[in-house]
This record gives sequence, structure tokens and C-alpha cells, in this order.
Amino acid sequence: MSENPAHKDLDSLQVDEKAKSWIAEKVEEELRRLESVGAKAIPLDVKNYSVMLDEDTDTVVNRIELMTSFDFDHVQQILLSAVQPYPYDKNLMFVYLVILTPLPHPMLIPYLFAPKVVGKNLLPRADGLVENTLKRWTFINDKLKRSDTVVREFQEIEEEATK
Repeated sequence: MSENPAHKDLDSLQVDEKAKSWIAEKVEEELRRLESVGAKAIPLDVKNYSVMLDEDTDTVVNRIELMTSFDFDHVQQILLSAVQPYPYDKNLMFVYLVILTPLPHPMLIPYLFAPKVVGKNLLPRADGLVENTLKRWTFINDKLKRSDTVVREFQEIEEEATK
């Protein structure tokens, strides 16, 4: 990554070659895992990522520019994988987005992000950082069509201990 998004309010992250290679490997790994359980997802290529601060609300917006003509206004649901550390920068994390739409197969989007960004301190915080809750999303397709989405609820699934 070219810059650490935790140190600026607005950063457009250009994914470096090491990150591109690592992300491609993770996507292939996830596609193999899905196939092994009889599922399929369509991987989408990402042009760039941004983690932006909405200064009016002091909340983080996750922006992804994608190489697809798909209109993200048709998103019905966003599922997130467990957050994973990014091994080449301790200030970044990685997650998969599974995008459900009216299409037959979900879309798989890799996302490299900053878990915290510098805030405007509208709310008192000891460290001055705003947590990235992964609830606000902006998707931009290759036709420059912007779609804003808010995740209203997270539900975590835990495996039950077998009896």
C-alpha cells in the first residue's frame, strides 16, 4: 500500500504489487474453499480502495472502485468474512465481501482496509481515532456509477460444540 490510511482523513490506496499478489492468492484460496463445499462465487477485480471519513458524522466510509459494469444499486445483502491481519502492514486488515444480488451467484470482493482512521473528534476519544465498523460502503463501477450502502445489522455465527 502506498500510504497508511490511519494517518490521513482521505486516502485512495494504490495497491502495490506485493499486496496484489497476496490478495490474488487469498481470493484463489477462498474460491477453492467455496468449491470444496459445493458453492460458487464470482470474484471481482478491484481498481482501488479508500477509507474515508464522513466529517459530518465522524464515521468511516469504505470505498471500493471495481472493474465491472455491475450496478451496485442492485445489492440485496452484504456478507463479511472474519477479519484477517494483512501480513505486510500491521496497520491494515483484510476481509472478503460476499455480495448477494438477483444474479444466480454471489460476488466475492477482497478488501484491504485500515481498521481506524484519524477523526475530527466530534466524539471524545483518547486516541483521536475512529473505528472502521465496516458498515458504510461506497461501490463505484467502471462506468463511474456510485452506489452507497449501509449495513444495518451484523450477526456473528459461532460453531456449537458437538455433543
